[in-house]
Amino acid sequence: MLRPLFAFAALVGLAAPSSPARVAAHDVTVIALDYAYQSPDTLPAGMTTFSLQNKGKVLHEVFIARLPKTVTVAEFVRAAQQLNFMDLAKAHTDGIPPGVLFASPGETSPARLSIDLDRGRTYMLFCNLRDTPQSQRHNAMGMFRPIVVK
Repeated sequence: MLRPLFAFAALVGLAAPSSPARVAAHDVTVIALDYAYQSPDTLPAGMTTFSLQNKGKVLHEVFIARLPKTVTVAEFVRAAQQLNFMDLAKAHTDGIPPGVLFASPGETSPARLSIDLDRGRTYMLFCNLRDTPQSQRHNAMGMFRPIVVK
């Protein structure tokens, strides 16, 4: 199960209160291009705080979803090109992603998203947006990226 830390605060851009028991998070900036991501291939397990920097020319988002152990990256990518978001989340992730970050062209997301990443698991970054109602989803144009947690 994904464990978002102060997910509501992260989604609305509020600072999360500090706690003496809280472990320091790794900070990761995901770079959005028109229609790809730049991010680390691997990350250490534990609390990780993500932000999204958009170096593209259109609005982008990043969902961060943990794959079930039985779903491969290739299976997720094929499903993302065919299914709507809710069906994709139900069948090809470990539940609804804990949040989403948005960034306008040339900007960084005003919010950050903290997730407790599990060792040995793969997480998928993906953008579900379309440029127009008739356009393909960005993930169908290659805007997805796996991250393996060591």
